[in-house]
Amino acid sequence: MPKDDDTEIITDDRWWTRGDFTVISSDNVRFLVPSQSLFSASPVFGDASDVGGGSADKTVHLTDTTFETASTLSAFFWFITRAEIDPLWLHGDLIPVCERISHLVTFLHKYQCDATLKMFKSTFHYNYNHR
Repeated sequence: MPKDDDTEIITDDRWWTRGDFTVISSDNVRFLVPSQSLFSASPVFGDASDVGGGSADKTVHLTDTTFETASTLSAFFWFITRAEIDPLWLHGDLIPVCERISHLVTFLHKYQCDATLKMFKSTFHYNYNHR
């Protein structure tokens, strides 16, 4: 089927397929996530869900191609639901790993995930020192 010039093909994330809230990454990957976890981690996402008095579409499409990517979102959702860093996410060459960490920290700042950021720093520090 031909693709319209104005529409992008959205693919479903492999793991995040059950949830009551949809977040679409800037690289067009759809994540179905539990809203309770998302809203607890970020007041910004909670506020976005309130637009329209509760009758609004429970979908947010992110647009920043630097750090609102599927990789960052996957790490974020993993962390807020499991309280641990995805072990596969930290493997690889040092520079790409540092870029992934930087993107996640930027994302946590933008979406005011203050408690999650503190917990991420603590967990990362613990994991780094206990290798």
